Amino acid sequence: MALKILKGYVHDFKPPSDDDRERETETCFQRIQQELRQKHAREHPSLAVIPRFYFGSGPGLKSLVNRVAFLTLLDRKGAEIVESGEYNLLWDSLMSVATKENDSVDGWIDYATFVQLGETLPVKFRQNFRPSVFMKLPHNDSGQINATHFFNYILRKATYLQTRLRMSLHDP
Repeated sequence: MALKILKGYVHDFKPPSDDDRERETETCFQRIQQELRQKHAREHPSLAVIPRFYFGSGPGLKSLVNRVAFLTLLDRKGAEIVESGEYNLLWDSLMSVATKENDSVDGWIDYATFVQLGETLPVKFRQNFRPSVFMKLPHNDSGQINATHFFNYILRKATYLQTRLRMSLHDP
């Protein structure tokens, strides 16, 4: 029953048009503008009586909108980064497909397995399963990469991106 209702909802769903998005953006912009005016009126009650001819440069609407847009971008980029709970899934997947040579601890992955593994893992991992990443890592004589080196590469890259995002929060 619930599945039928959900299918009907999804079937009847129409994505918002460009005009709808524009109207929504304009409404949000006007709401922010109104909140800013009310804030200034509370801070300076004389503004209600005395007309203002000069608006000095300060934390205005443009900087507020830019800050909100920047924080939204950081949130979206942060959601794309591999998180600590997902490393176990990656490690288990790597070790299940890696071939081990001569009872060594390290496993090796060829390119075909690398591509297949990238398709089976969640979307967050796709950026790490590109041909350029495979070519960056050191290869053995048969053209395989070390699974541990690849895992450490992903860890270092995720840590770097997380640090960069955290530091970006402190930008003016």
